[in-house]
Amino acid sequence: MERRPTGRFPRGVGEGTLERTMIRTRCLLMLTPLPFALACGPAIVPLQDETSSSSEGSDGLTASTSTSTSTSTTTASTNDTTGDTTDDTTGSVFLIAPDGGTCVVSDDGYWHCTRCDLWQQDCPAGEKCTAWASDGGSEWNATRCSPIARDPGGPGDPCTMMGSPTSGLDDCDLGSMCWGVDPTTLEGTCVSHCQGPEADPICDPATSCVIANDGALVLCLPLCDPLAPDACPAGEACLTTDRDDDPVCISAGIEVQPCGEVACSMGEACLDDALIEACMGFGCCTPWCDLNAADPDAACAAVPAHACLPYHEAGTAPMGLEHLGVCRLPA
Repeated sequence: MERRPTGRFPRGVGEGTLERTMIRTRCLLMLTPLPFALACGPAIVPLQDETSSSSEGSDGLTASTSTSTSTSTTTASTNDTTGDTTDDTTGSVFLIAPDGGTCVVSDDGYWHCTRCDLWQQDCPAGEKCTAWASDGGSEWNATRCSPIARDPGGPGDPCTMMGSPTSGLDDCDLGSMCWGVDPTTLEGTCVSHCQGPEADPICDPATSCVIANDGALVLCLPLCDPLAPDACPAGEACLTTDRDDDPVCISAGIEVQPCGEVACSMGEACLDDALIEACMGFGCCTPWCDLNAADPDAACAAVPAHACLPYHEAGTAPMGLEHLGVCRLPA
């Protein structure tokens, strides 16, 4: 399956701000020793001329408070592909980082720097590469360097987000992020990033590597049985994110790849068009079935040419999913 890189981000510098920005940010090659010259992370000092103070919470993450004496800066951002420009009047100032990514200082007082590598974890010491929503929305669409808490939690430990469920600021350790976050309490559970090479990712048993949202998410999520009525916790669904992937518990905010022109629903798998009768697209949805049922093919009766056949190749089914089948054309 093709793995796509993280999405593109706005680029540009507010007029009259570049010289001061180059002096005061850590996102500069000349001020950052190798090997950290290719990444940048949150800084405490905001860009505007102001009086600021920082405070450190009990989680070890540092926040900044300030009283601004300058007006908001209007910047223009350029799309990497089209060259179109759009006005941004939010008060944020963008800077092109040495690694080709974008750093932005916004209302929360942090530098947000995109395009760090989740697989390489190439952020400066004391920081980690993690997913966040660069547009302030509810879906992870980028990566950023964020500070590691003083006493971070590991996979399976409870965690808390700062600001919002998709801020990228949590108290989980390097190589993990806070997941399943309650939007009210901002509490969730630390989940591990996939390890090893991207072409052959590694996760602990009972989990599977999910690469989603254009590569902004690379998480080891719990496997589930789509035939079980309570396969996942409330608010999550047992789905595959793409063809041939293992079924895992999916939370809101994960982009599920469409199967042909639609996304498959609960109880359906996405298979290549060659395996599905009269499938006119690049893939079609088909029901799951139970290989251990008294009559496995009964679940496939809607399409007489289909039979209940194993979803996984022989010997590759995760433990507990050996019975999982799909309705498809015989080989």
